[in-house]
Amino acid sequence: MLCPSPGGEWDSGGIYKAAVYEIGGRFVMFYNAKTDSEPWIEQTGLATSDDLVHWQKHPANPVLRVGPEGAWTAASPPIRS
Repeated sequence: MLCPSPGGEWDSGGIYKAAVYEIGGRFVMFYNAKTDSEPWIEQTGLATSDDLVHWQKHPANPVLRVGPEGAWTAASPPIRS
């Protein structure tokens, strides 16, 4: 099971939208996660497993980060109603 990190980490607000692939007998998961702050920031992480039960988060997470303004990875401004 993959759980959010405590204490304001980049994924402390929740983990969701996982995609799991088997590559060479090992499992690779890309997942979206968000901060627990407002407005929250969503980024993409990577984890690996040998058994689909025990997952190891990649030490360079998030592997797809929110980029600077104007970049294709830039955060969109929050939508207000």
